[in-house]
Parts: sequence; structure tokens; C-alpha cells
Amino acid sequence: MTRCKACEHPDRAVIDRALLGAGQSPRSIVRRYRGISRLEVQRHRDECLAQNERKETA
Repeated sequence: MTRCKACEHPDRAVIDRALLGAGQSPRSIVRRYRGISRLEVQRHRDECLAQNERKETA
């Protein structure tokens, strides 16, 4: 499985915390971190982070 662009981003941990902990919008994250689009951040949140959350609760 290929990883998404947010998963490969050097600031992935910070992006994850911004999405999950701080509840920041994908648009605000894109403004701060170059090289990633709003749709990629949304997809990362909805697919990758949701998948990780399901694994942790199982």
C-alpha cells in the first residue's frame, strides 16, 4: 500500500497533532506546511488517522 503524502511529510507528527489534538482545519495546516494540499490533508485525516485509530481500539 502506498502511503499518502501527509504520511511521508517530514512534519507528519506535527500535522497529526494539529488534526487530532488541536482540531485545526486542513486549510490552516496547508498554509503552514508546504508541499501538501488541502485534499491530501483531508484524506490523511479521514483514511490514515481513522485507520490508525481503529487499530488502537481493536
